[in-house]
Amino acid sequence: MQWLKVLTLFLYLAICSEAQMRVISNAMGGGKSLNGFCENGLRYMENQGCVDINECTEVAPCKIGQSCRNLYGSYICICHHGYELDKATGDCVDINECSRGYCGNSEKCINTVGSFRCLCSPGMTKIGRFCRDVNECTQQPCDSNQYCINTAGSYRCQCKAGYVSNGDGTCSDADECVEAMCQGMGERCRNTEGSYECVCRSGFHKDALTNGRYCTDIDECQQNVCPENAECINTQGSFNCRCHRGFSYYRGVCVDNQECNVGGGSKCQWRCQNLPGSFECQCPPGYSKLDYSCIDINECDNDKNMCNDGESCVNTHGGHQCIEPLQCPSNKFYRKLMRTDEFGYRQVTTNICRRRRCKKISTDNDMYSMCKKQPLSTSYHFVSVTSGLKAPTKLFRIKFPARRRRQQYNFSIVGNNQTMFSLHQMSMYRPHAYLMLNEQIDGPSEHTVKVDMSTYNGKGDMRDNRMLTITVFVSEYNF
Repeated sequence: MQWLKVLTLFLYLAICSEAQMRVISNAMGGGKSLNGFCENGLRYMENQGCVDINECTEVAPCKIGQSCRNLYGSYICICHHGYELDKATGDCVDINECSRGYCGNSEKCINTVGSFRCLCSPGMTKIGRFCRDVNECTQQPCDSNQYCINTAGSYRCQCKAGYVSNGDGTCSDADECVEAMCQGMGERCRNTEGSYECVCRSGFHKDALTNGRYCTDIDECQQNVCPENAECINTQGSFNCRCHRGFSYYRGVCVDNQECNVGGGSKCQWRCQNLPGSFECQCPPGYSKLDYSCIDINECDNDKNMCNDGESCVNTHGGHQCIEPLQCPSNKFYRKLMRTDEFGYRQVTTNICRRRRCKKISTDNDMYSMCKKQPLSTSYHFVSVTSGLKAPTKLFRIKFPARRRRQQYNFSIVGNNQTMFSLHQMSMYRPHAYLMLNEQIDGPSEHTVKVDMSTYNGKGDMRDNRMLTITVFVSEYNF
C-alpha cells in the first residue's frame, strides 16, 4: 500500500501549479514529517499515528472558481461543469462542447461560457430537449402525379408509377410500352395516361376461365382451314397447314409428289408404282421385297416339291432349275457316290461319278488300260449369276485335295468357251483354280463349261485327271 500512496500523490502533484505546490510544501513543514515518521500530506497525531491533512480546509490551495477535493495524503482541484483544467497554468478554461459534437447532426451548436446551446435545423422543431422532424407532407406540397416523401428536416416529391421526372420538379406520363411491358404470351402493350394496358395480339383472345386476365391461343384448326391431304398444326397465335407425306403444297392445295419420277421411288431396284401420296417398289417373280431391294427367293428351300422325283433343284436369281438325273459316263467304270449342296442355296455340286479301282474291275490288261484312261472323277456344278455382270470376275472356285508331294496340276477348258471363260490357276503345285468371266454376260442365258484337271508326277508323266462340268445360269435381271 505504501507504493500506491506514493503513486497517487505523484499524479495529483503533476497537475498542480507551482503556487499550489508551494502552499502544500509550507503546510507540510517544508516536506518534513514529525520525527521523520509521517509522509507528505500526513500529520502525526498522538495515539493515532499519521493521519491525513485536509488541505482543502487548512490551506485552500485551489483558485477561485475551482472546487477542492481532499485525497489521502493530497488533494485535487476540480473545475466547475463546462470548464476543464489547463495543466500549464492551473486555471479552469471553458470547454468548447460544439467541437466535441454535443449536439446532434440535425441541430446547430452555439458555444457559451461554461455551457452551449443546440438550435434546431430548418425543418425541425424543438419538443422538450430534442429537435423533432416536421412532416411537410401533411400540407400536400406535391402535384397530383407525385407523392410526397418526408425526410429528416425536409421532404421530396417523387413521380408516381407511370410517370417520369422532367428534371424541373414536374412529372409527365411514362410510355411503359418502350420498356418491354406486356411480355406474356400473345400480349402487346398499349400506353395510357399514367399506366398501360396489355391487349391480345391477333390469333389470341382473353380467356374467360381466367376472367379475361390472360391471353390464350385461338385454335384455328377447329375451323377446317387447311386443304385436302393436309394436316393442320396449331401454333401460338396462328396455324400451319402441312401436306401429308407424299404431297407438296402448290397454290393452296396439296398435290401428289409422283415419287416414282422424283424422290424415293428412284431407289427402287426394279420397278416403282406410284400411289396417292406414296409409292411402292415392285419386284419380278422369284423375288421378295425388302425396302427398296429385291431379294431372291430360294424356291429350292420351300416345302413344296419344285421338281419331279429324281430331279435336282438348283436355285437361280429370280427362279430355279430342275436338273434331270445325271448319268455316269459308264456304269462299268464308275459308281454313284454322293449328291451335295456345297455352296449354299445358289450352287449345287452333284458328285455322282467316281471311278472304281481299276484292279478290281478286271485282270485283263486291255480293260485295265481302258479303265486308267477314264477320268478319276466327273462332277457337275451349277452357278447362278446376275445379268450384266462385269468382267473380269471370279465365278467359281475349283479345289481338290492334294494327293502327293511334287505333283503338278494343270487346269484347262475343254470345248469352245475359252473366249468368254478362262481359268486362273493359283500354282502348278496346288490343285486350286478359279473359273473367270472374261467378258460381260447378259441374261437370260445358260452356259456350260467343261474343265479338265490333269495330275503329273515329278517326271512330267500324267498320272490321272478329273473332269468338271460347270453350268452357269444367267438371270434376266441384274440383281
